[in-house]
Amino acid sequence: MVYATEYLKEKFPDGATLPDIINFLSLPVELQKHTSYIKRALEAHARIVFIPKHESPKGKDMYRYNPQHPVTNSDEMKAYLARLPDAQGIQVRELKDGWPNCMPELEALAAKHEVLLIRAKKDNAPKTVYSDSPAFYVHMDDDFVEFWGKCKLPASEAELRAELEKANLTATSQVKEVKKGTMGRREKRKPNRRGGKTTNTHMMGILREYKK
Repeated sequence: MVYATEYLKEKFPDGATLPDIINFLSLPVELQKHTSYIKRALEAHARIVFIPKHESPKGKDMYRYNPQHPVTNSDEMKAYLARLPDAQGIQVRELKDGWPNCMPELEALAAKHEVLLIRAKKDNAPKTVYSDSPAFYVHMDDDFVEFWGKCKLPASEAELRAELEKANLTATSQVKEVKKGTMGRREKRKPNRRGGKTTNTHMMGILREYKK
């Protein structure tokens, strides 16, 4: 099954018939009688998709590799990212499972702002790809870019707090004084330590004594 899966992975997105797979495996004559078991294993494999003959382009039962992400080109990449919930990203190493030569097209999509690539700090290699759009980017005037570059943040937290105080703003890192209020002491209620048996004294005129 390992060899059969690798064979279908190399042929992806195309598929192969069962005789093609058997011929690739080069089974000895005494093992070819177990073809039915191989067919059953192929149909149950998580990384293989069975295509019945009425859906197959060749009119025959076929098997096709099932990658982690069904993406093989740029158009499929953009459509697949748009369908992911909550703007999820895809690991590039997972994308190469079904699209091994994806890097040139990913770089071209990133240059056009159609995908966003998150790169590793060590070697600048793309690690994750997210959906993007050219509409998210606007042209900035040179004067604004120059003005923005001249805006410097305070070098330390103390300088930042001082600048905020000049603008009559309170820094979130400022230590707030907690006023300790004087709370009066409550007198503890003394428990009833009276000994003896407590009876319903208010009903002594109604109840009848039977102890005699």
